[in-house]
Amino acid sequence: MSRPFDPFEGGEYILHREKKFTLKRKVQPLRKSLLGATEPWSMVSIFFRESAEREMKKRGIVKTSAKLKRARAFLEQSQEFFSASKEASHKSAPMLIYYSMLNFAKAIIELYKVKPNFYTHGISVPELPSWARLRLAKVKLQPKGVFKELADLIGFSYKRGEQISGEQIFVNCPGCLHEVKSVLNRNTQRVFINGIGILSNSYDKCIDCWVEKEEATRLTSRRIGKLVDLICVATGMKWVSSSSPKYWLRFQTEPQGFRGKKARDKLFDWLETQHVWIEQIFFAEKSSYCIRVKQSNLAPLPSTIAIYLGMFYLNHLSRYCPDHLERLVFHKDYHLAQVFMGTQPIEFFLALASHAIGADFYYV
Repeated sequence: MSRPFDPFEGGEYILHREKKFTLKRKVQPLRKSLLGATEPWSMVSIFFRESAEREMKKRGIVKTSAKLKRARAFLEQSQEFFSASKEASHKSAPMLIYYSMLNFAKAIIELYKVKPNFYTHGISVPELPSWARLRLAKVKLQPKGVFKELADLIGFSYKRGEQISGEQIFVNCPGCLHEVKSVLNRNTQRVFINGIGILSNSYDKCIDCWVEKEEATRLTSRRIGKLVDLICVATGMKWVSSSSPKYWLRFQTEPQGFRGKKARDKLFDWLETQHVWIEQIFFAEKSSYCIRVKQSNLAPLPSTIAIYLGMFYLNHLSRYCPDHLERLVFHKDYHLAQVFMGTQPIEFFLALASHAIGADFYYV
């Protein structure tokens, strides 16, 4: 796999829009600031242990709290489902990953007392042995249920028995950008499988969610990268202070309408219409952008949406392209553990999804 552009290495240029000049950036070593996601479960276990120690020290107790025990049980289930998905069939594996995601979300809920709508979904019997939990999970492996749950989470109403599609869900998602809609509306073809409408886009193939056909077009790394960029924007970039974390967004391909000599200014203008303020932008290649977001007024979606998008869709899409997902680079100016303490779980789920397909995911 060719090494993708890294905004923290080499001799590229930074453009400051406000001052209209370019500045040669310095070479910054990455080795000390990289943490790979080759084994995300280890990172989570460390985080849980640190949470337990803080809680015990704060309350002056010796025994582990019931809340932490439940969180660990859900985490164990999550890992079991994830491991089981590696041996499952092409049809069942995505749903096992789906339950892995739900149980990890429950682990976070147990620690931080968050109660989203999907709290009762998935498998919620931590007292059962692993074989019993997996057997119970197989009873619920219904692909159409994923779309129903996602539609319920974002408040998308539909009648019983009505065919719904990925396009309808995304377009009605309150925090999604216009770019998502324009991609979905461009040369689309809809396929219905098991009563559920699935969108197949001939331009980007970016929302090809449940097409189980041998002739399905393989997704390229750029197309998956484009979807990841849209996910990052749509799942809650709302920073309240200048010291808040910053995102690096990577546009693998030029958005339609931004080609030509004035493509750079057009891109800036478009981002400003989406209420995204740019601090810096890198032009890695002729048609590749890497944007550092300073602040965004986009209303953040519930963290559950980030979980669905980051975990389920990326994992499912990766089944059509298991070896071509480029490295994702996000800039964080705070400790890794705070990822799990905040309201933005998208980083972990992208890391977990990347791990599932053998790709690299780095925090810088």
